[in-house]
Amino acid sequence: MTESIRPTHKSRVEIEREWDTIAPIRDTQISQGKDISFLKVLLPAIEKLTINSNFSHVLDVGCGVGFVAEAFSTKANYIVGVDISKRSIELAQKRLYGSRHAHFYCRSVEEFAQQTAPHSFSLAIANMTLMTALDLLSLLRSVARLLRAGAHFVFTIIHPCFWSSYWGYDAADWFHYNQEIVVEAPFKISFDAVDIVTTHVHRPLSQYFSSLIEVGFIIEAVLEPFPPPDTDPEYIRNWKQPRFLAIRCVRE
Repeated sequence: MTESIRPTHKSRVEIEREWDTIAPIRDTQISQGKDISFLKVLLPAIEKLTINSNFSHVLDVGCGVGFVAEAFSTKANYIVGVDISKRSIELAQKRLYGSRHAHFYCRSVEEFAQQTAPHSFSLAIANMTLMTALDLLSLLRSVARLLRAGAHFVFTIIHPCFWSSYWGYDAADWFHYNQEIVVEAPFKISFDAVDIVTTHVHRPLSQYFSSLIEVGFIIEAVLEPFPPPDTDPEYIRNWKQPRFLAIRCVRE
């Protein structure tokens, strides 16, 4: 069980500091193959949902330390990663050093959208980012502004229906499924746990769907990805429900 709490207040600056702290740990976890969820579940889901996408101009929303951008760097003609964590951006730049078509910016997607021409991108990807945004509608409006008509938006999130049970806060008196709730807890992956608190926002599934529709996205495909059979048995032993959700939308 994860010791999760509902904070009374959380600011963007606090969240930036959390991800600055966790960035080098994430870099090590993924590069050393410890994050099986990323390697075996999330990245394959993104690859499946983008198989028919236009990779001419790609936006990586909440790019973190750059592993998604790296995975698609040979397929994309031009790829931009944005993240509010300065340390994450530094590591992403180091990872793709020398790439002429990969660029990284330390700013929110809202700030980036205000500084960039509308309809500049043919595809947006957001891996495990939407549930860290304090203002979901603001983020989605910015992504919609940056995408061309007919462009895909593919994202992964923690599964709103099952994550609270997986992390053990579904029985907390402050948790109510149908409410938007800010949650903080020590960061963990299946084979590694660290004593660093990070923040995510629980939202009911209906809120994600209605927000996407409100800003002009059409939901095209929904996946509840599971690890493949050849995954480490210890990892898949407790996978009774999906932990993640992957969605492809198209910009109207």
